[in-house]
Amino acid sequence: MMNVILAVKGEQAMVGMIITGHGNFASGLLSALKLLLGEPPLVWAVDFSEDQSTDELKENLLKAVSHSEESILILADIKGGSPYNQSVLIKSELTKRNIEVVSGTNLPMLILGALERKDKTVEEVAKQVLVNGKAGIDQFILKTNLQTISDRDDGI
Repeated sequence: MMNVILAVKGEQAMVGMIITGHGNFASGLLSALKLLLGEPPLVWAVDFSEDQSTDELKENLLKAVSHSEESILILADIKGGSPYNQSVLIKSELTKRNIEVVSGTNLPMLILGALERKDKTVEEVAKQVLVNGKAGIDQFILKTNLQTISDRDDGI
């Protein structure tokens, strides 16, 4: 079963992006990206389902890589997981291709990557998405305006 989802192909003057991860991580993020930005050109999702072998995953990643003659940024879910490991293996085997692999992928990384990859090197895009991904992680803390007894006008 091949779980490669292709986005609409656009101009070839930009870094291609492959999202990969366990389960429907990749296709889910691509779906969210499409909802926010429309059809991003040169973006592919490669899911790794529980019924797949790592060899099948690698084959699907290679198919996605073959869809673009440009540089490729592979965005994996977890460092050390099978999608990440197979991506690193592909990078090491395809030394004539300009491929970068990052992990810890989140939606802020994808948004920036999709918007800021034209006329940039894959190394530049990789650095940018890492910074944006980290900046996109935050915790909302509700600050209340607490009054102490001494702040009251009535002195009670």
